[in-house]
Amino acid sequence: MKLPSISLCLIAKNEEKNIRECIEKVKPAIDEIIVIDTGSTDNTVKIAEELGAIIGYYDWNDNFSEARNAAIEKATKEWILFLDCDERLDAEDLALLKKTIANYGEDYVAVQQPINSVTDDGGITSYRVTLFKRDPRIRYRGRVHETVSDSINEFKGKFLKVDVPVLHLGYKDKKSLIDKAINRNYKILKEEHEKDPNNVGITIYLAKTELSVLNNPQNAKKYLEEILPRENDMAVPQKTEMHFLLGYVNYLFKDEEKMLGHWGKVLELDPKFPDVYWVCGRYFYDEKQFGTALAFFEQTMRTNGHFAQSQVVNFAYRRKDLYIFLEECAAKTGEFVKAIAWKYKEKQEEKKKNEQKVSA
Repeated sequence: MKLPSISLCLIAKNEEKNIRECIEKVKPAIDEIIVIDTGSTDNTVKIAEELGAIIGYYDWNDNFSEARNAAIEKATKEWILFLDCDERLDAEDLALLKKTIANYGEDYVAVQQPINSVTDDGGITSYRVTLFKRDPRIRYRGRVHETVSDSINEFKGKFLKVDVPVLHLGYKDKKSLIDKAINRNYKILKEEHEKDPNNVGITIYLAKTELSVLNNPQNAKKYLEEILPRENDMAVPQKTEMHFLLGYVNYLFKDEEKMLGHWGKVLELDPKFPDVYWVCGRYFYDEKQFGTALAFFEQTMRTNGHFAQSQVVNFAYRRKDLYIFLEECAAKTGEFVKAIAWKYKEKQEEKKKNEQKVSA
């Protein structure tokens, strides 16, 4: 079985604290390293060169897609792995992905992985195409929140969804996340929205920034309601995400009829979307309908790890919190055996994690 060759591509600016570990983790499984520097004043380039990277330079113009595409142009291997400098993928995991790609042959042109972001209050999981064929048709689009998915969809390329995660460390400090959102991404999103208010993808990202980073649900609601009349023209992933966000906004404003209507629509579009079960469970718990809440929390656990069609999980829950609600709701409904069983499973998971930490 011939394994595909892979170019690791990165864009970087002042990433001396991150770039070495990012490259070294995955280096044994890659065949080429491309780093496009966008204006570093620290040792980023020197470190990358020490690790054998081919260096390119790009004059920064607030356009992430153009910088990423400059890296793709320099790549020479069969497949491209595009990571951010604050992301980590183990070489053993990439080796597994190479075998998976080889087994599927020519059927797929891109691999979508879960991105597990560490945060100061738990974690968030999102999904992104990280690995794709070096193909002139595949290029990034969008000044910010750039993706290759649109270019792949144009020629009906197939995505392979896997459960091999990438670890993202860039959200560890919530203050840095907010600074990045306000000082860079939000500014670009606003500019792009003013240029093209009909761009559904930009509008959804803008609404998510208002809601989850800037804590401004009123603005989020305004943006989402702008695009709601056009839902029949949207792809399923966009439609799913829009309804999930609208449901959450209406949850915050205590408009239960609209909230349930939007979340019901999400379940029609994507019955494996874990976060909608979580937020519904929280709603019924607040209403003291513990039996219904328990059913939703159990379904959250069953769907956890599945790939939602929307590709993005927006309001991820901490696993520990999920166990707490499962145990409490089971006890409140008189299902004491079930409450003990959930507690036992929680302790088993904790034990396994602690053993892994010791062995590491």
